[in-house]
Amino acid sequence: MSRPSSAPATPTTSPAVAHGAPSAEEAPRPPGRRVFSAGWFYATIAAGSIGMAMTAPITALYARALGASEGLAALIVSTMALSFLCLDLVASRVVPRVDARSALIGGYLVFGVGSFLSAVAPNLAVMTGARILQGFAVAFPMGAGFHMALRIAERGREGRELARFNSSSFIGMAVGPLLVGAVAGIAGGTTGMRWGFAVCGVVNVLTALVAWWALPSIPSGERPELGLPAREVFEGRRTRLALLAAGLGFGLRSLAGMTLLPLLGEDIGAGVSGVALATMFMSVSELVGIQASGRLADSRGRRPVVVGAAAASVLVLLGIVLGPSVGAYLALSAALGVVMSALRVVPAAMVVDVARDDENAAMGWRIASDVSQLVGAVVTGSIISVVGIYGGFAYAAAVAAAVGLLAVVIGETRRPPIAAREVPS
Repeated sequence: MSRPSSAPATPTTSPAVAHGAPSAEEAPRPPGRRVFSAGWFYATIAAGSIGMAMTAPITALYARALGASEGLAALIVSTMALSFLCLDLVASRVVPRVDARSALIGGYLVFGVGSFLSAVAPNLAVMTGARILQGFAVAFPMGAGFHMALRIAERGREGRELARFNSSSFIGMAVGPLLVGAVAGIAGGTTGMRWGFAVCGVVNVLTALVAWWALPSIPSGERPELGLPAREVFEGRRTRLALLAAGLGFGLRSLAGMTLLPLLGEDIGAGVSGVALATMFMSVSELVGIQASGRLADSRGRRPVVVGAAAASVLVLLGIVLGPSVGAYLALSAALGVVMSALRVVPAAMVVDVARDDENAAMGWRIASDVSQLVGAVVTGSIISVVGIYGGFAYAAAVAAAVGLLAVVIGETRRPPIAAREVPS
């Protein structure tokens, strides 16, 4: 993949052009200005996800090594969502409107700083502070990236474009755990995890350089504004229910992948390497599930995909409660990735279907996801403290069932495809 050309190109490009097809009409672009490429955009998202995903299998284990209980470790993992929520509440019209290139560069750099701080953290307080800092950092690539995916999507095919966005993220989430598992395994124990965080920081800094090198400025066309989200973000019963379903689906994936599976791996003696493998298997299987669910949701409808995935997720989550061996733990992790992928992608597409516009959809989705992660972490931490890790899986199964029931209540939301949207110049 070569560096984007600065040769003349169209000022506005259709989705076909973004994927490499020739443009019907061409107009000169100022010399030296890079051309937007969906390929480079998604490649940057994938690279950034590698660095960010490296923290997934080791954060809860690192907190435990620094003296946290299982319940407290679950809360520490979720502190990133607190940063998301604070930023989304007061800057809901900032993140989607910031130049996407700047959002990616700044977000990855700050996340890298948080990783370096975690690597040298002497206690839980410093580690938690670094985690909160990383939460502020992640909000920009996630928010700007989600909004950019909607800007290059054709109407009626938002599910497919969101699947591409999530697939790019999960490519990184498949590679990151393997990389950190290998690094942590060299030194072993707490020292190995410290080295894992340090390498995570290096990867994020390198990704910021890739974004600076490969992407043009991608302004949103609207000026960023501080302030609470507009009331219209939450207007309408179907919109509120869709936001609830999307938030629960997003929070469920975070809960299972970053808290429950790592803690279960520790309980059954899988070790850091085993947890890294489980996280990788889950992410790889999610790639398949995301692509399939996005296409099915666009062609067959949102509701049947969500209902079917919710039922399958309940079965797998309850299957894990039976107390698997290490081999069964890895197999169930892969199965969980497939069935839960639709609960992350398709309810988000339902939000886009019923929201007033894409910006409101992006704002609402982020806030709903933040609240879900925070509430889910508090509830899960409390349950784990009282009845143990398997109680957390039972709670996750109940959340999956709730997403399916919400899809039934909301009804079908898919819109018929129409003319393609313009890609930002």
